[in-house]
Amino acid sequence: MKRLFLLIVISVHFVSIYAQYFCHTSSDYENRLARRDSPSRLYEGPYYMRVYFHIIKKTDGTGPYSFSADNISSCMQVLNQDFNPHNIYFINVGMDYIENTDYYNMESTDSPLYDNLINTNAQTNAIDIYLLPSSMTYASGKASGVPGRALAIGGVMNNFDLTSSHALSHEMGHCLGLFHTFHGGTAEPSSYNDPGCPELVNGSNCSDCGDYVCDTPADPFPHFDINGCIWNNTSFKDANNQLYNPDTRQIMAYVPVDCMDHLSYGQGSRMREHIATEQILQDRQGSSLLPIVYVQNKQFSGTETVRAANSVIAGRNVTSGTIGDVNILSGANVTFEAGENILLKPGFSVSHGASFTATINHSMARRNSHTENITDNNYLPLLENTYWTTISYYFEPPTMASVYANIGDTLIGEKIHNIIKQYVINVNDATVYPDVTPSVTTFYMYEDIESKRVYQYDESYKRDVLMYDFSVQIGDKMPIDSIRNQATDTLFVLKEISDIENSGYTRKQYTFVHGTSDSIVWIEGIGNYTNFTVPYATKRPEMSRILCVQKDDNTVYDTGIFNGNTCEDIEDIFNNYNAISEIKDVHPSAAIKILRDGQVLILRGDKIYTLQGIEIKE
Repeated sequence: MKRLFLLIVISVHFVSIYAQYFCHTSSDYENRLARRDSPSRLYEGPYYMRVYFHIIKKTDGTGPYSFSADNISSCMQVLNQDFNPHNIYFINVGMDYIENTDYYNMESTDSPLYDNLINTNAQTNAIDIYLLPSSMTYASGKASGVPGRALAIGGVMNNFDLTSSHALSHEMGHCLGLFHTFHGGTAEPSSYNDPGCPELVNGSNCSDCGDYVCDTPADPFPHFDINGCIWNNTSFKDANNQLYNPDTRQIMAYVPVDCMDHLSYGQGSRMREHIATEQILQDRQGSSLLPIVYVQNKQFSGTETVRAANSVIAGRNVTSGTIGDVNILSGANVTFEAGENILLKPGFSVSHGASFTATINHSMARRNSHTENITDNNYLPLLENTYWTTISYYFEPPTMASVYANIGDTLIGEKIHNIIKQYVINVNDATVYPDVTPSVTTFYMYEDIESKRVYQYDESYKRDVLMYDFSVQIGDKMPIDSIRNQATDTLFVLKEISDIENSGYTRKQYTFVHGTSDSIVWIEGIGNYTNFTVPYATKRPEMSRILCVQKDDNTVYDTGIFNGNTCEDIEDIFNNYNAISEIKDVHPSAAIKILRDGQVLILRGDKIYTLQGIEIKE
């Protein structure tokens, strides 16, 4: 069957003031995933992509580079920082030096030498990353395709070495199947050979135009304010006469490199779909076995083994890729090997004279990536229909208590988030204040149970912030999100993972330490020992503590009495505030999620509300 591959030119041109002309993309092909609004994500990851680095020097071996080969880790750090939230990981499988003065002196990646460069020492099982010198005339980058097998990047912009910046992630995004956010826009130069179908601001054509990713706002690609990463244009309008308001921190946009911050959930879905279905990327996946391998539209004629940690699924239509039968032809010798099961679906056949073996090898099964540090692989979720009670003592009465209630869920982008409300009340051993309304704060959180990570939605940046990563290993630094960017967190290192018994449950406790005094303690299924909404708070039991946690009205964690108060005391005071009635009225099953014009809305009964609880009048 004929397959269509993208042959595309991608170049990054930075100028001294603005980051326009960032990446020259030619897209004169039909991408079979291009118009997929919501790809069928049969497997969400993790995916491991192999990368190989090439450092360019002069022919005589001279030519200082911006950093040594020992510091390639900074490139790996930025790639994993930007792609790990989407369950895509990178494995560094090696590096070499390419000594060629012509390549070293390239003015930019638009040079005719580019095609020769990316075929030099090319790897067949890894994405090649060619690191050009910081002395390039223009800071630029270029990927070989969308998707692609290689990229080249070099130069310095505004004191940022592009080789270890988010610009590297921009080019890698192209390699993994992402277009620019302004793809299809009329503002692109005609030389881009763009299809010329700009996305509308209201998103009504997001499946067929623009970058084909519906949770990235329409982008016309004019200038951005380099100082504040702010959209400063009030004249650009779409065909409906609506003003554009693009995401100025999108890695796949033309924004200054220091503004680049994140990739969207939809972009993550698109990349994973490409990795799962495009041969050019399948060939470059890591040696770590994938949990599930899908086989379709394939003719086996020689000796071949298909291996998966958990499942091999073969048949005519088992993925969203090109539909086609799986035939093991006469003379072929094929083995399917999996840790859990092998499923043969309609369209699978073995011809007379062929040899086919199916083997279940339980030792291959992927349970947990860090089993050397974890004695029990049964992960306990944090956010399941839960109430937390936290108490803090501020040197003198009254004690402040917070009750956190999981009151339901809502849709943000394509992910279901838990709505967590925090009710802060004053607790005095002698007096109750029934007429005082507690202060209320709302959090929007979601948990990726497979990756053991918990995120909180940040309203300012319109993205999810990593809060907890319960897959960390001993010796890892405190996980830190780029939004929070608290440098002190990097000083905390995971010292111990231990099992604790409480309320009939065995949980994992993660202890991060700094020096010999301060510590940060996470408890699986509970959160931070001090306050589950502040994962980086240090442990100070004399000041603050999670008093108890309830799931489905059952106590699953209880630390007893703290400063004379028990969970029952707090609940009695809370009930006197009449706040508990609001929580019970909004049971999780009563909230139906809808998404309209890019805004998150909640439908309750026949009324529609914003996330802030403001009723929308139709």
